[in-house]
Amino acid sequence: METRKRILHIIDSLGRGGAETLLVGVVNSLPQFEHIIISLKPDNDFSEELIGITVICMNFKWVHSIPTTVRKIKGIIKEFKIDVVHAHLYYSCILSRLVTPNNILLLNSYHNVLYSPNGANYPYYSMLLDKYTFNKRVKILCVSGEVKRDVEKYIGAKSNTFVLYNYIEDVFFKNYKSYEPGTGKLSLVSVGNLKPQKNYEILIEAFSLINARLGSDKVSLDVFGKGPLLSSLKDKAKTLSVDNIRFIGAVSDVATRLSNYDGYVLSSAYEGFGIAVVEAMAVGLPVVVSDIPVLREVTKGNALFFNPFDSKDLSNVIIKLFYDRSLLKDMAHKGFQYSQVFRKDKYMDALEEFYLI
Repeated sequence: METRKRILHIIDSLGRGGAETLLVGVVNSLPQFEHIIISLKPDNDFSEELIGITVICMNFKWVHSIPTTVRKIKGIIKEFKIDVVHAHLYYSCILSRLVTPNNILLLNSYHNVLYSPNGANYPYYSMLLDKYTFNKRVKILCVSGEVKRDVEKYIGAKSNTFVLYNYIEDVFFKNYKSYEPGTGKLSLVSVGNLKPQKNYEILIEAFSLINARLGSDKVSLDVFGKGPLLSSLKDKAKTLSVDNIRFIGAVSDVATRLSNYDGYVLSSAYEGFGIAVVEAMAVGLPVVVSDIPVLREVTKGNALFFNPFDSKDLSNVIIKLFYDRSLLKDMAHKGFQYSQVFRKDKYMDALEEFYLI
């Protein structure tokens, strides 16, 4: 019997987030490989989804943890006779280059625009560490063309850099409904962790302006997600007398809930991909999103765009939708058609090709 290739996945943590969810999906969708996961942090929010998978959690804290962590991972590579190392997120990518022997295939996945002033804007020393640990044997997988441009410009990685779009789970396509615009209250939804990148403050400010013009009973927003900004966002909404935004928390059945709404809105200051937008497109919702390059890329322009740093612009777009929803049906249909690009089976086929190099 042929021995399965052994893939070592290294990721900064297994807290529930986009990159982490994608990794768990990969592990459970490619049984033709044997998977081992190293989480640099001790948390693991996916224990139920990773039953039967070897998961090794470490206690990596910062740069001073690198020597000890390098020794441990080198030992794991030797013990498990690893064939491929696939690292996700910043520190995991850096460490993977320090531990992986030259005879083992090394993949690094970049999930965000890290160094551009219009992205996460990581500090200069982080960019230098990334740049000077990179070498041409590393194959870099970028979740979007925008991420690829960031990597090429700031790290100088050009010859072995590829775009591999994130996938969305089949359950979103199974919950597709042909969009029919309503005529009453405009019910909007947003999905994402409550952290600075998602820029929820601008949504609250925009709703304050909307309520001043329409009243608070004409447009509503439900936000699915959890995170460190929950209290401050609720305080801001209270200060601005915005009572038509509800913070629902994290839910496991987003795919079945999305079709209950009239539209999806994302106000992110920056994104590497924007998976929640594509999920909304897959269930047939029209989307209203920040006018940033990566969201124009992953929607292929099938969206309404606004300046993510201008609450008045966002409020004007939403008010326009409230009064005129005629353009939404065609936009939703085209968005659904384009979302087929992000089907899970396409992603897995492409990733398998990399693993078999």
